[in-house]
Amino acid sequence: MAAVIVTITVLSGCGPINAGSAAGGDFETFIMSESDVVDVSLLVNNTLPFSGSVDATVTLDDDVSHERLRELTDLIGQYVDEHKKLVQWSPIVLETGAFGLAVTAVRADNDQLLGLYADLRAADTIVGAAIGEFRVRVTALGADQLVAAYDQADALLATYPFFDPAELFAADSTAAFEMSGSDLTRDELYGETGSEPRIRPDAAISAFHDADVAFDLASAGLSPLAFGLKLRKQADVAPATAFIAARPDYATLGNVTITSSLVTLQDEGDYSATNRIVDELGDYPGIIAIGVSPNGLRFVVDRGTTAQAVDMILANNADVAALDFLSYETRVAVHLFYVSNTDYLDRQSAMTTANALLADDFVTSVRSIADEHEVVVQNTAGLAEFAPLAKRAIAHGITVDLETNDFRLRFTATSPLTVLPPNSEFDDTDPVLTDTFIAAWNAAPAR
Repeated sequence: MAAVIVTITVLSGCGPINAGSAAGGDFETFIMSESDVVDVSLLVNNTLPFSGSVDATVTLDDDVSHERLRELTDLIGQYVDEHKKLVQWSPIVLETGAFGLAVTAVRADNDQLLGLYADLRAADTIVGAAIGEFRVRVTALGADQLVAAYDQADALLATYPFFDPAELFAADSTAAFEMSGSDLTRDELYGETGSEPRIRPDAAISAFHDADVAFDLASAGLSPLAFGLKLRKQADVAPATAFIAARPDYATLGNVTITSSLVTLQDEGDYSATNRIVDELGDYPGIIAIGVSPNGLRFVVDRGTTAQAVDMILANNADVAALDFLSYETRVAVHLFYVSNTDYLDRQSAMTTANALLADDFVTSVRSIADEHEVVVQNTAGLAEFAPLAKRAIAHGITVDLETNDFRLRFTATSPLTVLPPNSEFDDTDPVLTDTFIAAWNAAPAR
């Protein structure tokens, strides 16, 4: 059985000046004296005068029993009740493996939460759940169990009027399928008529089933207010968009968002231009992820040469030329590549420089933003040997920050080299090392 985590948020009232720290320390002392408690981590905030907040995470033994969970729920609820004159408490969240529940200071409410917790754990289509004060998110065994898990959880929730409509989530090792209830309250959804129908978004479920047959889905988000699909293949995005738009019940799906698993949408606005760019690339090998906003693209690629090849495909794309932001990066422990520039020729020049420098294992990172390069190398011992490569690779007139852990030199790539003042008076400099690099640079042939 996985570890159990108790998360507590405390808002302290009048008391010590460092009230958050005091409340957190008192709770830690209290809970650490209990059996099955393994660790407590605290995040405190002291807001003057005499107020603060505490986030506490309490980890319990992996084999803690359901009975012990109930005991700890009662114990923490009692602690909250006894300290509420000086402290305002948010509901406490207990997590055991993939199951979690919020706990209040009211025992009757906790009994309902624990009852639903036990029922969901016993359900055959459900492998996890997060039970809040009014909402529930359920994890199903897999995508093929999504609707069955929704219906089973919904039937259980019908016996617990304590809760608003469920949020339901189904996941396996390769895909995540989500179906959620509305973020609105019951009164906002249904008016103040006292009617409380269960939400089962049938139109979204039907569209999900049809799309799952027609396309290779990575994930789906279904609710009474929105419908979203993520396709495993970028090439399927346009056909899937047309497929869903042609449905007779399209208008009932709310906000429709269809992307691929490569894409993460960022910000709000008109995505038509950036979507056209992504569609042009399709499933180009080596693209790991794309952050898409209405006026910018952020590519994560496997290596710098992939970035340069992708950028060349987009050379004459009018939508790319109009972007406010375009960047390429790799995410690896060493040989970090990052280029951000909105001008194609400057971008290509920066990529050529970065790839040439990173071909030498002495270089661990090249970041290029606009017309400035930041180059990180392994040590100072090899600076003289590195200078000829740097002079060949870096375009004339480019500003460079060359650095190691204990040395930084800022210069303009000219011949002879032009040394610039450091960005900060705290930058580490060494006149001997600086002179060594300058001499080696000036002695090297021009590019």
